[in-house]
Formats: sequence, structure tokens, C-alpha cells
Amino acid sequence: MSTIDPFVAGGTIASFRLLERVGASVWRAEDTRNGKTVALKVLTKQLPHDPARREAVIREIRQGAALYHSSIVTILEITPADDALLLIMEWFDGLPIATAYRGRAAERTEFFRVAYQLADAVKLMQAKNVLHLNIAGDSVLVAANGQVKLAGLNALTFLPRRDGQGSVFSQKGNDPNAVSYMAPEQITNQMVTPHTDVFSMGVIMYEAATGRRPYLAASAAEIANKIVNEQPPSPKAVNPAIDNAVLNILGKCFFRDPYRRYKDAKAIIDDIVKVDGKVVEWSNEIGRAALTAVANARHAVQARQSVILVADVANHDDVHALDPAAAAKSAARMQQILGEAVYLFDGQVVDPFGPRFVGELPSIENALEAGRKGEFDFSPEQQDGEAIPVRLLLHFGEVETHDGAAAGPAVEKAYEILKQVDPAKLYITEAFVKKGRVAARLRDAGARAGVKLFSIAPEGEAAEAAERAAAEAEEAARLAAQAEADASARMVRKKKRTRFASIAAAAVIVIGGASGFVWMRNRHHDTAPLAVKKAAGLAPATAATPRKIVIEPFLVDPPDPAMQQRADAIRVAVAEILRSFPEVRVVDAKAADVSAYTAKLTGGAAAPLIVPVTDSKKPAEGQAAALIDASSGIQSIVSWVAADLKIPPRSAASADAYNAFADAVAAHAANDDAKTDAALRNAIKADSHFLPAQLLAFRYFDSKGKDADAVAAAKQIVALDPANMDASRRVARVSLASGDLTSAFTTYAAVLQHERSDVDALNTIGRYALAAGDNDRFTAALKRLGTSDAGAVHAPDALVASGRIDSAADKYYDDEQRMPHNPSLALKIGRIAVLRHSTDMAALELKKLEQSDPNYGAHILKAYIAAQSRNKATAASELKTAEAASKPGDDYWTSVAEIAAMNGDARGVNDALERAAARKEPTASYVLSNPLFGFLQSDARFLKIRAKLAAQQNEIRAALAGVTL
Repeated sequence: MSTIDPFVAGGTIASFRLLERVGASVWRAEDTRNGKTVALKVLTKQLPHDPARREAVIREIRQGAALYHSSIVTILEITPADDALLLIMEWFDGLPIATAYRGRAAERTEFFRVAYQLADAVKLMQAKNVLHLNIAGDSVLVAANGQVKLAGLNALTFLPRRDGQGSVFSQKGNDPNAVSYMAPEQITNQMVTPHTDVFSMGVIMYEAATGRRPYLAASAAEIANKIVNEQPPSPKAVNPAIDNAVLNILGKCFFRDPYRRYKDAKAIIDDIVKVDGKVVEWSNEIGRAALTAVANARHAVQARQSVILVADVANHDDVHALDPAAAAKSAARMQQILGEAVYLFDGQVVDPFGPRFVGELPSIENALEAGRKGEFDFSPEQQDGEAIPVRLLLHFGEVETHDGAAAGPAVEKAYEILKQVDPAKLYITEAFVKKGRVAARLRDAGARAGVKLFSIAPEGEAAEAAERAAAEAEEAARLAAQAEADASARMVRKKKRTRFASIAAAAVIVIGGASGFVWMRNRHHDTAPLAVKKAAGLAPATAATPRKIVIEPFLVDPPDPAMQQRADAIRVAVAEILRSFPEVRVVDAKAADVSAYTAKLTGGAAAPLIVPVTDSKKPAEGQAAALIDASSGIQSIVSWVAADLKIPPRSAASADAYNAFADAVAAHAANDDAKTDAALRNAIKADSHFLPAQLLAFRYFDSKGKDADAVAAAKQIVALDPANMDASRRVARVSLASGDLTSAFTTYAAVLQHERSDVDALNTIGRYALAAGDNDRFTAALKRLGTSDAGAVHAPDALVASGRIDSAADKYYDDEQRMPHNPSLALKIGRIAVLRHSTDMAALELKKLEQSDPNYGAHILKAYIAAQSRNKATAASELKTAEAASKPGDDYWTSVAEIAAMNGDARGVNDALERAAARKEPTASYVLSNPLFGFLQSDARFLKIRAKLAAQQNEIRAALAGVTL
């Protein structure tokens, strides 16, 4: 980057000339490409230098910034400029709330219009699990016509939140203007949730309703103290004319306890609409007018050639005839999802309000990515509730904009084609394909409306097609070589006699030359570089189509025991490193479908040399490298294999990490535990981001019972390779056992991103969602589990959690008809049978459990049966046996409490429930409504437990807030 700071008025960064600073990191700027005024925000001036990390950060921010709403400042692009990352936004001509309402209170209608637009913008962010956390008087803008825009977006808004991330207060704690809008939990560095943004919105609305901020003091520290410890002055005292409906909304935003506030922005909207229904229509109209004006300004040109993504809702007209509101909702949902996809890939939406969608993309590549994202988002399995049948088409041609609506030959033709294609599938026109290279395998999709169409071949079909193409090319090359050989043979036979003498003489020369070459090579062996042969051509290995490989023993010439030992250590280390590549499957023996690799180690003048070799019918050698240590050898072979298989390169670890890792692998192979342990720790210490070392450490420490070390390695693996399910599940289970629900649920959510039907994750999230009364996530987990016999979540659980045990019983029987081998169902039915004194049914379920869950469920049910028979000693014995098989996330201590209640043992109930609460079992809803515990309603100890369980429900809800199913 230039030593001259470009971030000064008049300076230029990327394509933007800075005009004036309007905020700490925000500039009014001119886009020199088109002369338009934009808002430029510097997200960071310190992008990572490592290309992979740099690209990952930019990608995460772009994904998080895919927010498309008329009340959020329009993001035009996110672009790197040297080490800086710039957020380019529309220039919105409005005043900050703090300025617009300084000393002036908004009247009732004006207040609700401002509040509704702000809450609607935040509602979208919360729906996408994005927390703003910077809603303040200078980040909410109001135009002269009343339109509101939410700004103040920064890198932390878009990046996934991570444990240990600095709080906003720690960064802005000395700024009174910033602190004035913070929630108590931000100031005290507690967990932030959607309730946090609700508090900040409350401050904004208080300011609009009264003309002043609620918390006033001389310093930031005094303001922070007031927010944490005091209630704001009554708005009525500041503005006696304030409307009671306004007071009601403000009051629900300012509780110091986050969980007593509105739960989210949607709840605020619901209350606003109850008292001012017209605000919705007004807000929609002003948003539509603003976006139409932007679209007209952007496209106020003659016809243009554009790459477009066009879509519609297949049944829109039919639904509109019966229910216009439902049709409009479906179209709006389509516009929302596809608009975000188009903005994510640097495109623009032409008409954001019509029943049909038209987006313009800057390139074929971007359009293809946006289209594929839309196809994925609108696949039936990705949609909650009734699926919207969206038809999608990528096209290229002439586009126009008339009064904010898309038009032109390309658009009209696209509309015509859409009427004839199937929904939930992306179609591509011939015009689009001819525009540029499409980086995907296409297949013929017929013709519609006189236009040739294609679709994207599934990955398996694409791989098969690639293999066929490679085989065909190889066969063609073989035939060509054979034809050339035949022709040469005929020529040789024809001239054999006349050229015999010449050939013989030539042979003598060749033999002499060859002898000389061998002598020269032996003479200069130590200094001359080895000849490099071209690596054999292979189709790229991918995670979907991994390549089997074997690392064969290395050749040491001349033989040297010490060098052979080093070669063996390098070889096993290389094999272990390549096991961490998802594109590779390392096997033990060579076979027809296995690519073999080896190496040659020879002496050198300064250091031994290592030459990587592809061991095939046509061996190929790589460049010789000086074998200074194990690290240099490992890197040489790994790089050769990766290049030969066309695998993207990985970031190199430090030399110390490689060397220690080679020692660890060799020691592990030799069953030397002491050396393995020490070397592994040295490798991790040298480079904690070296994934192969963490993978080996995870397996090794786990096998040795060193749980703390195994979990530490697992956490590093999850950070480095989120697709590693074994490590993710281990971290989730340990987090659950330690009571860290946020970490457990976040990790399980990551597991579900890779394996949608992971039973362990769905059971855990479903059970805890039910415990907290989160019906949406409970239902979503239930839906994904389907009729799995491993499922521990069932629809009647909701009835049991509300104390309606009898109502649940029959429904459990219905479920068992569909899942006859489900041990969780058998235990639930058996327990209820005992409580209803149905001994025969309990005995029947016990037989099932003795087969399907003999270590836990069978002993729990035996304890219930024994307690019913007043056999306390047997019940206690069975419970003790079951405890050994109990796992985090089950309801062991709740069952103990219930059995104690059956025996009228009040102390035993309280002891067990205290253990259940300390363990954070997913049974809070059930315990709070269970009639078996009714005899303790006036017991002081039990009442304290109830209060603790109620608080745990809030903790669970907060921990689940970031989980999307």
C-alpha cells in the first residue's frame, strides 16, 4: 500500500474519490466510474495478508451483508483496496435521529412511522440471525418525507460472532454518544441477543417521542452507570402530550433484564400495527417509491445488453384470484430471497416489488452463483411450511426499464419461457451460454418458447461425464499413437535395406553418446540438477470424487540405515497429512484404482536430495529438493501429490511443526507413547493451526483417556475444519456436559449445516427447545428426525411438557405403530403406563427396552416399576445401574425425582431436582408443570428450584437464538 494515506479529503481509494468525512469511518465519496455520490465506509484497514484467510474474511462479510430491505441503507458493493475493505452504500439524503428530533417530539403518527420502519429493518436482520449492536442516534437516518434508513453497519455486524470477541463497550466505552444507546448487557460485557437491539431501538424511540435521550450525564462512565442501575425518566414527565400507546411500547423496551423486554423486533411491529394499522400501507408505499426512484435513476438509459436472473411464482395468478394477500406474500418472499442472492453476487434488482423478479448481474459467473443459490433456497426441503413454487431462468439480451419496471425483448422472452418450465429448478438459455464460459456441467433441457434450454447436471452425473470425457480422450490419444507407430513401422520396413549402414553407424554414435552421458552424470551427480519429467495427467480430485492413493516405501541410494529411518518418518508423516485432505483417501496397498507415490533419496554435496515420484506405468519425477530436515521432505512430497491430483494448495505449517509431527507419527507407529505424547505437544505448540497435528492429537489423546487434551484438539479442529463431524460432536457433547449451552448448540448447529439429519444434534436441540417453550425449533427438529428409530423427540412430548400426560399416551401409541423399534418411545410409553397403573403395558415396553436399550432405558423403567410396587431398594439399585449409562442431555435426575415423588419422598425429589437443574437437563417445562410434584407447591426449597428452572429456560432460549433449522 502507498505510504501516502488515501483516507483524506481529496484522496482516492480504489475507484472512489473521498469528498468529506461524515463519520468516524464514513465518507461521502464519488464513484469515478459513473460520477455518482456514494457513502464509503472503511470496514477495516487490516485485512489478513494470508490469501486464504483474506478471501475467507471477505466472503463471510459479503454473505452477512446480503441484506435487502427498503429501510436498510442499500449496499452497492464490498470491495478490498490494498489492505482495506470498503463498504460502498447508496448516499441517503437524511438527518440522523439525534439531529432530527433534538428538542422536538414526534407526534403520534410520525412516531409510529419512524418506529415501524426501524423495527421492520431490524426484524429482517434478526430473521437472518444478524445482530446490529450499533443502533444509535447517528445510525438511524430520517429523510424529509419521513422515510427511515438504518445505517451503522460494520464488519462485526456481518461476521459470525465468536467467543471472546471484544464487546462494543470495550471499544467505544469513552464515547458518550455511543454509550447512550447501549443495552446494560453490552456495558457489562454479558451475552448479547436480539433483546439487546430491542433496548437500543427503545432509546431511539424514546428520543423521537420526547426530543431528548433517556440517559443524560456529563461523562460516558456516568451514562453507563445510569443505564445499568437506573430506569430512564418517565417519557410522560418529559413530554406530557405523549400518547399512551407510545408509552406502552417504550415501556417494554427498557427492562434491565433482557428477557422481560420485547423478545424481538417482530413483537414491536405487532404492537404498533394493533394501534396504527395504516402505518404498514404507508411504509410500503414510501419504500416502493424510494426503490422505484433508485431503479429509475440506475437504469435511466436506453436499452442495454444484460445478464439477467428472472423468476416468478408458478401459481401466483391462481392464488391471487382466491387470496390476493397470500399471493402478494409469496411474491414478496421470492423478491426478498432472490434479491439477497443477487446483491450477494454484486448484482442489482430492477423491479423489487412486482410479482415477477428481474435481477441484473455483472458477469456470467456471478449470475450462475446467484441462480444456483436461488435454486437451493427454493428447493422444497429448504423451505419451512408450504413451499413457494418459484421458477428460475438465467438469460442474456436486451433489457429496458420503463417507470421502474423491467421490460425489453430479453425480459419479455424470459417471461414467456418461465410459463412453460417447472418450478424449483434453474434453467439456462442458449443466449446465456453463448455469452461466456459457464463453469458448470450442463445438460440438455429441451426447448421452450422457441429457445434452447439447459440445466445444471447433478454432481454425480457431472463426474461421470468428466470421467467419460477423460476416457474418450485417452482412447483417442492411444489410437492416434498406434496409427503413428504403424506408419513409422511401414516406413522403416520400406527403407530398411537402403539405410541399414546408416542406421548401424547411427547406432554406434548413439551408444557412444549414451555411455558418455552416463559417465558425465555419475561424475557430476552431486551438483547437476535432476531432469524433471512431466507429471502424469489426472482428472482433478475433489471431496465429492476423492482419489485413492498409496505412499510406497522410499528408495535410499546408496543404502544408509540412518537415512532410511528419516525416509520412513517422512513417508508416514506425508501419509498422515494427506489423510486430512478431503480429496484424498490414503490406502495401504497399490491397486488398479490407486495412484501410487514414492520418493528417491540420494546423496548431495551440501545435503541429501529428495525427488518425489509418481509410480505408474509411465513414472514421473518432480524437482529434486535439498533434504535439510523432515520438514523439507514432507513439503516436497505433499506439494508434488497435491499438484499431480490438482488439489488446491494448503497453507504450509512451520518447519518446527512439520519436524515434530514427523517424530510423533513415527513414534506412534513404533508404539512409543512417551515420545508420541511429547512430539505431538511440540507440534501443536509450534503451530496450533496445523490441522494434521490436531487430528492426530485428537485420536491419540482420546485413545489414551486424556479427555482435556482430546477436547482441546477437537476445538481446534472445529475451528480449522468445520466439516469434521467427529470433532464437532465431541466438542458439542463436552460443552453440554459442562453446562455451556451456547457452545453446545452452536456446534450442533454447525454439524447440521453439513449433515442435516444428524440424530444426536436434532435430539439435543429438539429436547432443549421443548424445555424452553421454543415450539418453532422443537417442530423443526421433529420434522427433520421423521420416523427415525434413533429419534428421542416426538410430537406428544409437547403435551407431556404441559402436564397433559393422559392426552399424550394415545398419541405415543400412534407413533409407536410407525416406529416400533424406537427405544426412546418405549421408555416414554412404559413410564406413562406405570403412572397409569397399566402393568401389562409397562412389561411389554420393558421387553422392548431389554433388546434396544439394555444399559439405560431398561433399568430406568425397572426402577419405575419397582417404585410402583413400593420396592424402594430395587428402584434405587436400578437407578444406580442406569446412572453409569446416563449421558449429557438426557433426563436421568428428573426421572430420579419422579420416582422419589411416587414414594412421597419430598427430600429425595428436591435433591434430585437440584441435581437436574445443576446438570441443566432439558426438562424445565416438564418439571414446572408436572402434577407429580404438586404436593411440593408450598415447599420453600422446591420453589427455589422452580425459580432456577425458569431462569434456565431463558438461558436455553438465548443459547438457541443463533440456531437455524
